[in-house]
Amino acid sequence: MDATVSKNRVLVGNVFFSPTSFGGATVIAENMAIELKNNYGWDVIVVTTIDDPALPTYCVRRYSTYGIDIIGIKVPEFHFDKVGSWHNEQFNRVFGHVLDLVKPDIAHIHCIQNMGATCLQEIKSRRIPLVTTVHDCWWICERQFMINSMGHYCHQEKIDLNICRHCVADITMTRRRFRTLTNVLQESDLLLFPSKFHRDLHVANGIPSDKCIVNKNGVKPPSPDFFKKRKVEGEFIRFGFVGGPGPIKGSILINKALNEIELTNYELKVVDAGQTRSETWANDPTWDVPGKVSFIPPYTQENMDDFFSEIDVLLFPSQWKESFGLTVREAMIRGVWTIVTDAGGLTEDCIDGQNSTVIPLSQDHSYLREAIENILENGLNEVKEVSHISVISDQAKQLNSILSKAFTNQVESVNYIEDLECL
Repeated sequence: MDATVSKNRVLVGNVFFSPTSFGGATVIAENMAIELKNNYGWDVIVVTTIDDPALPTYCVRRYSTYGIDIIGIKVPEFHFDKVGSWHNEQFNRVFGHVLDLVKPDIAHIHCIQNMGATCLQEIKSRRIPLVTTVHDCWWICERQFMINSMGHYCHQEKIDLNICRHCVADITMTRRRFRTLTNVLQESDLLLFPSKFHRDLHVANGIPSDKCIVNKNGVKPPSPDFFKKRKVEGEFIRFGFVGGPGPIKGSILINKALNEIELTNYELKVVDAGQTRSETWANDPTWDVPGKVSFIPPYTQENMDDFFSEIDVLLFPSQWKESFGLTVREAMIRGVWTIVTDAGGLTEDCIDGQNSTVIPLSQDHSYLREAIENILENGLNEVKEVSHISVISDQAKQLNSILSKAFTNQVESVNYIEDLECL
């Protein structure tokens, strides 16, 4: 790579990146990297992890995707001790060498699980401006989604580690982790959050509010011919689900709800995202319901229209307070009705009865059952309001402004933060 280029160089960090495009945060990291490179003239360098059994650990591989330089670092994903997942000195040393090589003008860090939070200190020790997007609760919750040992959302706002001690194996390590990660996070010059809810949660836990900006995730809009090929089946309803088995995304509630409904005029289409990791979710007993069930290979940003053209209702009964909920916005902006729990940032773009059915965040599946029964008995609702949902270009425009000002002003003034807080 050419260190003499005249463009401003941004280093983007994320645990996954194409071709391992796994999870919503990776979608956002990829979309923003492409937008910054193609539409705003940034020289983008990505640092990510790679999972190649043939490579020695902490070996570096350089490749290119979307015309972007990628530096992949092999990490031992399944061999970490607890501390190594957030304080990885071996990764820090390699990451420091990468910083010295590419000499970025600014760094924008997304999800960095398994890379270790302390690699951010390598950035600050070189006086490089640092912007960090907080996509989930990994920074303040050892269990990442604030799901307790009983499989339920813990509903804490100001984290009390005396409560957390009942959910972790080693509270002494947990205290050390919490202290280290929150200190590292505060070293960022700016912190970006995909929703107001997620921003408020972290401010409540000691992150300075004047550093915190809402940068709503942007949704890829449907293709121009999407609504021509979208088919709506009369009385036979096609439900879609993308969350996989397990308690977090509410698949257990779906199982209980559908098994109490006598009507079977539906098909449940389950996206088998386990295939992206050479696994399958198809054999899980969660999908044992009276109606028809089918499994769909994971879709990408390029072919998501195909998936949403073949479902009528997206089921998203999440059991934790989501930081955003990208899939729900992707569905609504394509005219697909959604049934969602009132779960944090998930519902900030949902208007109950206008573009979605919002049910309580509860382990009681009767709310979901009633919402599903209503559609099976009375038919589909029309999605009426989605104009407020941000698309990729909206997010990129704001992000470019944030990075440009953070780079040029070295974040000396926070006056612009309020102007940029919401689109």
